[in-house]
This record gives sequence, C-alpha cells and structure tokens, in this order.
Amino acid sequence: MKIKQFKLTSFSSEYWKSNDLSSFLDNSDTKDKVSRTTKIMEFLKSKIASGVAKTDATPGLYILKFHNDTKCVISLIAEVNYDGKNVFVPNEEIHPDKLSAYKKIFDSHRMQINPILTFYEGGTSIKEIAAPFMQSQPRIEANVNGDKYSLWEIKNPLDLQHLQTSLLFIDKLYIADGHHRFAVFNESITKNTGIMVAITDSESIILASCHRVVMQNIASNWKEKITRYCTLEKLNTAPKNINATIIKLRNGEMYRAIFKYNIHENASFHEAIENDIISSSFGITDKANKIFPLPGVLTLNDSDSIFGLYQDSSAIIFIPNIEIYEFLNTIRNGKKLPPTSTWFEPKIIDGFIIMKL
Repeated sequence: MKIKQFKLTSFSSEYWKSNDLSSFLDNSDTKDKVSRTTKIMEFLKSKIASGVAKTDATPGLYILKFHNDTKCVISLIAEVNYDGKNVFVPNEEIHPDKLSAYKKIFDSHRMQINPILTFYEGGTSIKEIAAPFMQSQPRIEANVNGDKYSLWEIKNPLDLQHLQTSLLFIDKLYIADGHHRFAVFNESITKNTGIMVAITDSESIILASCHRVVMQNIASNWKEKITRYCTLEKLNTAPKNINATIIKLRNGEMYRAIFKYNIHENASFHEAIENDIISSSFGITDKANKIFPLPGVLTLNDSDSIFGLYQDSSAIIFIPNIEIYEFLNTIRNGKKLPPTSTWFEPKIIDGFIIMKL
C-alpha cells in the first residue's frame, strides 16, 4: 500500500482550549448525525474562511496519539489513493438513506473533517514505526473531556520516505469507523483522488460492540416471541459485566437473553440481535430510524442518562463485546456485520484533522 502526504487544515492548540468548539465535541450522541454533520461542516467552513483554521503550505504525514486514563492508541494519518480501493475492507453494511444524505453534504462542502479509522493485521506496530517521531514537541495538543490528542507533523523527505516504506507491506486496511464516508467516496470520487485515513494495527485498536437504544414502542408480546430464540431471565439487580445480551426497559425491568443456538455457527452475533430480537421479537421494521447505536464503553449504570438523552426511547439493548478474532472471522467468511455493530476507538473528534478536497 502506498501512503501519500496531504495538506492538513487545523486549529492551533490554543484554539482547542477555547469554548468555541464545545457544542460539536460529543461523538457519543448518535441522534440525527446527518443534521449534526451539516452544522459541523458549516461551522468549520466559516472558520477556515476567516483564517482561524489554517491549511498547511506544504503536504506532510502526521502521527496522532490518543490517550486518556485507560487507553492509548497511536495512528498514522495519511492519504491513500482511491485507485487502490481494493486495499480497503468494509465490514459493516450501511444505511442507504444516510449514504444519500452524507453524499449531499460532501458534494456541497468537499471536506473530510475526520479521517476514516482503519487498521491492519500483522507486521510492525504503528507504535514502533511512530516512536522516533514522537520525541519532539507535538504541533497540536488538545484535551477534550478527558481525551487527550497530540499531533506530530512529518515533513522531512527522509522521514517521509521511511514512513512510506514501513507501510508498503500492507495490502488490506479494515475500516473500523467511517463506512458511510467511504461509501460516499465510492459514489463521488474520481481516480487519483486520495482519502484521508488514520492507520493503526489490530493489536492497538480498541473494539467493542455498539449497544442499541430502541426509539419505538416494542411489541406487547415480545417476551413470548423472544422465547423462540432465547431463554429470558428477569434480573433484579444489574450484573457487573455485560457477558450476555441485557434488555433494559424504560419502566426499569431488566432481562438477560441467552440465545438457544450457537450464534457463531451460521450468522454473526449481531445478525442474531438484529433479526431475532429487534425485528422478530420487538416487531421493528424501520431499524434505520428507530434503532440508534450507543458507544460500547457505556454500561448498565448509564441507563438513566441514556433514557434521559433519548426521551422517546422504550428500551436499551446492551450487547457483549465482540472479540477481534470473531470480527475478523466474519469478514474472512465473506460476511458483513449489520450497520453500526461495532464501536472502535480512538474516536477522533470532528474537526481536529481536516482535509480539503
């Protein structure tokens, strides 16, 4: 795989300390992301036009360190030619209506306000590749709600050559976050156009399942229907760990659902959630507009705040984490997960790294 330099558009470290961006910095709120993306695009476009966010005079590659109290992930930010789209491996289905909306936004603004998060298997880790370049002072540093971002720019020709050579062995980039954005490129981009990507390795990336919040009254006989697929156990107290599917209703009732069959034999775990619980038992057909993903880092203790944020919700489905080997086996078997099944980190805040097209 050949990676290329690009001209970064960015704010300064000092600007990130201001409150100007505060309303756009919550990646966990998945309600009406299309409207939110439009507002962010317009905001960033105005800041670029007024010179607050500036574009580099010369292209480069960039090292991004994301860390907080529990995790640290290093990524290389680069441009990859769309000509090599066979390098990219999409692993989740997309919502066609969302794709259409995102395409309109992209066609209007022609910017990437967040790199597509990708990872590869095997070989040298990004942490090892990037280590020599992280000894100097970062160009940009930001602390956003406890998540710390540090960005180093690489523009020396010998350093650029070293980084490009280090990643030549990669022939597949698994798309962790940004499936809809990649699909937009599939419809909108011509040859010799690059996509901004954040590249890390499978050992470093953090993977969890997306939970689900249900924005529709569920079928009154859902308990009867679900027993075709699951053993249902009512819970009086919240378990410490989510090691099985947990259904929490707005009225406070809570159930553990154990599938009666081997969920890894014929379909992925997330397909079973979508088909046997959401569609067949809850009776929900408009999943694109009635089911919203929740960050996998949330726990049962967050139930009250979730119901508070999603005022019209009727239930939350907490889903056990998917293991990386299960994720990769699904892809190797030629399957894709349902839309927004996975929650990968690091989530890079919109606008921290921008590429104008």
